[in-house]
Amino acid sequence: MARKIKLNNQTARAVWSYDHTALFIGHSFSIDASIWNKAKDPFMRYISCAYCGRMHPSGVVCEKKPKRREKRVDTAAVHIRNSSRWQRTREYIKHRDNNLCQLCLRGYPGTKRRVEYEHLSVHHIVSLEDDKTKAFDHNNLITLCDIHHEAAESGLVSKADLMRIVNELENGEPAPSLGEYTPGA
Repeated sequence: MARKIKLNNQTARAVWSYDHTALFIGHSFSIDASIWNKAKDPFMRYISCAYCGRMHPSGVVCEKKPKRREKRVDTAAVHIRNSSRWQRTREYIKHRDNNLCQLCLRGYPGTKRRVEYEHLSVHHIVSLEDDKTKAFDHNNLITLCDIHHEAAESGLVSKADLMRIVNELENGEPAPSLGEYTPGA
């Protein structure tokens, strides 16, 4: 029995046999017997599966298709970071720090350029997992670039140094002058 079907956006003539093989212009493709038996109409549209290489009726999900990863568990930290209060606090801290990485400004190791104003984030000195009550505390927040943020998260920059810098900022002490900076220092 022959019938025209559409395969990979091309019309082809298919001959179906009882051994679950479809012949397409001289090529044969094996069709899974369990899917063949489930199909109500053996002449329905079949598509080539990208996961197993077999032919499936359109709309059938292949068993070899990878499962979606589960979503992250909603934690208190996620809720805090998604809140409008955090968005406002984050913008205030960036404004307080003049939209500059405070460690780059002070020449800490890992500094690529003295005035880093791109790829900034606000870092919690005491992490949210350790103390949620300090989530919006201005004395616990500092603006850092990606490199220094990773260093602070991994413990390469001490919390005492970060707290000292924040205290300078909160007390209105001026940041180091750019005129005092000498290359290589």
